[in-house]
Amino acid sequence: MTSALHAVLAKLACLALCAAHQHRLTRVNVDISQALPVHKEAQKWAKRLEENYSNPTHATRDVAYVERIVAISYVVTGIAGREMYFSLSLSNLRANGNWSGDIFVLTDDFRCVPDFLAIPVKLPPMPAVLTRDERTRHAKYFKQQLLHLLPLKTEHQYVLYMDSDVYTGTSLPSFLEMAVAQFEARGASLAIYREGTGINGEANHSDLLEPYLQAAENSEQARLLIARQITQHPCMRNYSFFHGGIFLASRRLESRRCLASWGEWYNNTCHRDQPYLSRAVMSGACKLSLLPQDTLGFPTKRNSGQYWTFNHFTRTSRMKGNDGVDLATLKEAGIKLLNLDKHFVNKWWKSGSPFCVGPPPHSAV
Repeated sequence: MTSALHAVLAKLACLALCAAHQHRLTRVNVDISQALPVHKEAQKWAKRLEENYSNPTHATRDVAYVERIVAISYVVTGIAGREMYFSLSLSNLRANGNWSGDIFVLTDDFRCVPDFLAIPVKLPPMPAVLTRDERTRHAKYFKQQLLHLLPLKTEHQYVLYMDSDVYTGTSLPSFLEMAVAQFEARGASLAIYREGTGINGEANHSDLLEPYLQAAENSEQARLLIARQITQHPCMRNYSFFHGGIFLASRRLESRRCLASWGEWYNNTCHRDQPYLSRAVMSGACKLSLLPQDTLGFPTKRNSGQYWTFNHFTRTSRMKGNDGVDLATLKEAGIKLLNLDKHFVNKWWKSGSPFCVGPPPHSAV
């Protein structure tokens, strides 16, 4: 590798370290360790939902082929399962997503997964005394273990993972037909979105990310050097080239190896898994099929009322009114995206889940 390339990558690493340090100084501290109260409007919503899906006359249709070969999965641990965000994501997946296939929820709290919407899969309870970063590590650990933990059927050939604060805006069967076809055509082991593109409300970090990606595109040596740099600095946000909140994997060995390489992030002390996803790609452990970037959106005041296939309302930031989101944006989403009634649209983000009945499991936060 030329000394010039070494110099460029070293300079980029320095810039990334500085930016990461600045982020630590300016980030908003959000306490998500306490359960939200369950509003009566949420209880009414849950009752209507259950009546609808439990009614023998509930409209059904034939399950499409893609709904038989793709299983969808969440990982919901600790306080996340007891928030309204997950309950709405799950119901939204059935309604707006028009999804009739299997949905699995890896969870430490069976109470919060209504069996008329999804299949809960038991995880050990989250330890009671954890910092915010430790809670994040605990939850993210299971993402890369999906293919080992899910009780998949023989016909399931792929798993689509979604974060619990992602809301579906359009029908998923046609989207996944496209995604699976593209996955196979490219011989991929993982289908995923880019990070930091500035598209559809996402934060724009392209000035820091693009030089790395351009260097990697043209040089295997550059890719391996970037992988080594990530190993040395595993917690730098600016090594997060790809979005880890939504991905498609197959059950084949190539995807298992890819997820295992990504999962090595857990061996260090950082709570972020995305840099090690980048490392897995740069080292050659993961071969990507990039999902169409214009199908993923993030809410802001500027794009309020616009919705995409996937809408990522990050629960620790945008849901708390950060990153350019205001109450009007959340209310509009309640009406147009989540289809809530006029009594619930003003408070859906402030309610706990109405499905979590009874005491929480032992040791759960």
